[in-house]
Amino acid sequence: MKLHLSAREETERSQNPQPVYVYDVHNRPNVMGGIINILPHWHGELEIMLPKCRGTANIDGESIDFGPNDILIVSPDMMHSCQCSEKGMLFAITVNLSYFDFKKPDKAQVFYIQPVLSGKVKFPSVIWPGNPSYTSLLKYTEDLIASAAGESPIGVKARAFMLLADLLGKLSQPAENEDIRNGILPTLKKSLIYIESKYLTKITVDEIASDAGFSKYCYIRNFKKIFQKTPMEYIIELRLFNSLDLIMNGASVTDAALDSGFFNLSYFIRKFKERFGTTPSKVKKTENFKV
Repeated sequence: MKLHLSAREETERSQNPQPVYVYDVHNRPNVMGGIINILPHWHGELEIMLPKCRGTANIDGESIDFGPNDILIVSPDMMHSCQCSEKGMLFAITVNLSYFDFKKPDKAQVFYIQPVLSGKVKFPSVIWPGNPSYTSLLKYTEDLIASAAGESPIGVKARAFMLLADLLGKLSQPAENEDIRNGILPTLKKSLIYIESKYLTKITVDEIASDAGFSKYCYIRNFKKIFQKTPMEYIIELRLFNSLDLIMNGASVTDAALDSGFFNLSYFIRKFKERFGTTPSKVKKTENFKV
């Protein structure tokens, strides 16, 4: 298997493109020991997350504490991450709105779909149970999750339309022209891509901050404000996932450590166990190990 570490995700997620993908995040490679940790990333799709556990999400710089069945909404191209604080599942629905864009425009496209695609409107980042729209949105979300596995593509798309109608008709709002969106976040997006290209080397925070146009301490402060971790903690996280991928694909523990940017084996083993709850050697010995 190959773990997905890209900060900028591709919109086309398979060789058979479709408008809606539903993920049970509990069964994906960013989970170890049942505790979900989704690294910072963004994509061009609308995403709706339905957690069955408690944790904290960060959506475009806003930190949100969530509980079971709170509904998290990520507008297209918003940077987001998620850290659960307990074991549990999290369903994620990604909706590629370009598949709802018709050759012959109608009022639905002009007044609802296109403003979202162009970034002129966004959605609230979280819908709590007390929100008047919560009950209907939860129903449409759960219906779409339940239907995605076995229903026909046209049936899934019809259900997605019902979900979009509820979202766009009741909850869309003008996109705010905030400094954090126009300044810090675009810079940090570029910085994540830079880190992604360098994290296997002996990269330093000074180098990353310089590339981003910040002083070292200003960069660390802004990075931690958005991601709740320092740049070096984020780099270590990427290196650990890379080492896990190498070990699961046959590399020795030593080679996996060195090829992932760890040059102190005891430090690597300690950080690996802290992150994944087991040692690299146990992963190596376990046949069909599941993350």
